[in-house]
Amino acid sequence: MAMMPHLPAYLHPNRQQLLVWCKYCDRYHRHRAPITGAPRIAHCPTNGDSPYCRTGYKLDDAGPASPDMVRAADRQEIKPEGRLW
Repeated sequence: MAMMPHLPAYLHPNRQQLLVWCKYCDRYHRHRAPITGAPRIAHCPTNGDSPYCRTGYKLDDAGPASPDMVRAADRQEIKPEGRLW
């Protein structure tokens, strides 16, 4: 069984979302706050090529998101059904 990775999660200023950088799809994943310790499902658009799609991951509190992080996450395209890629 693969070890579940831990990724830093940054609190969005709206205090409703967490931003998590994915090195496999080179974009931010958004998850609902708060950090609970429960595993999260990856939102990678890589059709399962990302190891995170197989294992999921846990979130570690990394503090508030910087304004640059929020701008970058907010510029990402959104699928027609409203989900981030």
